[in-house]
Amino acid sequence: MKQDNYKMDPRNVEDIRNQIAHLAKGYVPEWNFDTSDPDIGSVLALLFANQMGKNVERFNDMLERYRTELVNLMEI
Repeated sequence: MKQDNYKMDPRNVEDIRNQIAHLAKGYVPEWNFDTSDPDIGSVLALLFANQMGKNVERFNDMLERYRTELVNLMEI
């Protein structure tokens, strides 16, 4: 019974990649974040985005798990 209204962070991997690209333009204008032909910095950023995306998914599932556990404890 997974519901989208329990999401605390609506981002996915693509959103995180876009945020990295946007922030990189402001903080490191000489670096070009490129996903099609990545340099070592882009590879690290892509790895971070993938790992962060998985963490966001786990974080969003946490409320549903807590809700399920609360219902189980209250024997509803």
